[in-house]
Amino acid sequence: MRVLAALLTLLAVVAARDAHAQGTGEWVRADGSAVYIPCPSAREYGARTRIPASCRVAHPGILYTLDRDARAEADAGHVVELSAEARELREAAANDRAILERLQRDLAALADEHHTLADQLQAANLATVDAERRAQAADARSREFGWGDAAIGAAAGAVVAGVAVFALLATP
Repeated sequence: MRVLAALLTLLAVVAARDAHAQGTGEWVRADGSAVYIPCPSAREYGARTRIPASCRVAHPGILYTLDRDARAEADAGHVVELSAEARELREAAANDRAILERLQRDLAALADEHHTLADQLQAANLATVDAERRAQAADARSREFGWGDAAIGAAAGAVVAGVAVFALLATP
């Protein structure tokens, strides 16, 4: 009987110790109010056990408080928002690169056209200057003394003088 009493006492001490070690912890409800509930024992742990704040953890794992869980969800939502913004920025950058490439091609085509027109303008200017020089040279040559022109003038004068002399002689 003494042995049985000792065993019952030992069992009561262990149960009381487990109950005291278990204690209570703060549980925050979704509406923000806090209640104190008993901490789960090691036998109550499952694959996913929610433990009130200030309770001892019997097994290692990933632990979140309600605030940390809300922050983690907000961070995850923020990451999703950032991912969407990053995707939009990548699409905008790709569009901007395509526009920039098209503008660079257009600019190169305009530069080629400019060089072609500049070459044509320079050739036209050179042709105009050359034509003016030739016209000035021809004008200057037309004003120069030439023996051919002098001979024609002398012959014409001789004919006129001959006609005058003949007319004078032919009159009685």
